[in-house]
Amino acid sequence: MIRRIAWPLAPVTALLPAGLVLAVTAGMSVEHFGRRPEWPATSALAHEHLALVGPLVAAIAFHRWATLARPLGLFAAARLGGTGKPEHWANFTRVWAVCAVAYTVGLLPIFARTAADATYGGPAAGSILLGYLGLAFAVAIGQFLAAVAPLPVLTVLVAVLVFLLFQLPQVVLDAFGAVLPVQWHPLAANEHETATALLFRAFALIAIGGAMVLASRLGRSPDRPARTALPALGAVAVLAVFLVVAAVNPATRVTAAADPPRRCQPVEGVEVCVHPAHDADLPDLTATVAALVRAYGRTPAAVAGVHDAASLPPGEVPAGRVVVRLLLDQTTRDTAGEDVSTAMAGFAGCLRGIRVTGDRATYEAGIARAGELARWLRHQAGITLPSEAPYQPPTTGFFAKPPDEIRAWLAANDDNVAQCRYGAEFA
Repeated sequence: MIRRIAWPLAPVTALLPAGLVLAVTAGMSVEHFGRRPEWPATSALAHEHLALVGPLVAAIAFHRWATLARPLGLFAAARLGGTGKPEHWANFTRVWAVCAVAYTVGLLPIFARTAADATYGGPAAGSILLGYLGLAFAVAIGQFLAAVAPLPVLTVLVAVLVFLLFQLPQVVLDAFGAVLPVQWHPLAANEHETATALLFRAFALIAIGGAMVLASRLGRSPDRPARTALPALGAVAVLAVFLVVAAVNPATRVTAAADPPRRCQPVEGVEVCVHPAHDADLPDLTATVAALVRAYGRTPAAVAGVHDAASLPPGEVPAGRVVVRLLLDQTTRDTAGEDVSTAMAGFAGCLRGIRVTGDRATYEAGIARAGELARWLRHQAGITLPSEAPYQPPTTGFFAKPPDEIRAWLAANDDNVAQCRYGAEFA
């Protein structure tokens, strides 16, 4: 079977690329095993892994077709051209099939882990399908470039060029993600790729990839180079047109649920809510909030509720509500410890004050005092952020007096703290 797929080259020319694709795909998945298992993020890996796998696949396709296309080579494409058979399509299908199987095997472990541990939702078929269309797009680019310059020595250069192409949405214009496979946008638990964006990207990838495969057909009009070059120029024009359309009329590619589900639990007078995808984080979140409220000495006026960002609909956050963004690669205690402590210390009041008064000096003094109180609260709750470790508390300000005295002052000045009105002295 492998011998037939690799023909007319040796079987190793199929086995080695498959091994490389599998290894790179699995390697890119390793870091995700330490993150929260969420179906939107995992499904998107089917196309986000193409950031590295795509250039590799393009290089594989380029090297094979360039080897076949060398006029003086042992496997010269002259043996394939002029037979009436669409050998350019057969070669494209062979390379894509081998790489797709290897890609699937490389993705299986992270998908299996998500299936076992995720507490909400399921795989996003559209995102996954676009990953395989993106893989085909990379194969088409490699084969097209091999038809333009059939020099296997340029294989590494092709990988670099495709890598840079896939970087465009990240470094040049985000709207180019409407056409290219890699989006550079990690999806939250309440987000999904829109059907319109998926359909447009699928159409773009098929149209551009198809034009490039058609342009890679060899042996046509060798005595008329201008006519031979027309399909190549046409393929480049198709890519350029789609990129221009995406830049001029960018589509909304990701949207959040208008009314996401949530699960709430009251903690020390504070409502704590999470998205069902973050059920496993609720115990840590409630424990962190409880520890900070006890450190404060009472339910703070500045905080009425703590919400996982995925549990809130898009739009303005109600006053008194703290949004905790449970990052895929950061612990709940670290994220919530920082966000909730700063909210309790009145950071929102400081921001409101500067917007209303424009008094920069008062704002900076308030922010400094609020930051000090937030650190004191985390210290009392036993929370040390990774950025602060090892932590050595100062001997001034809030840290200079007994905790009970600070809590008594907080109880007497609760509303002032919520509004970032610390004054010259805190006691």
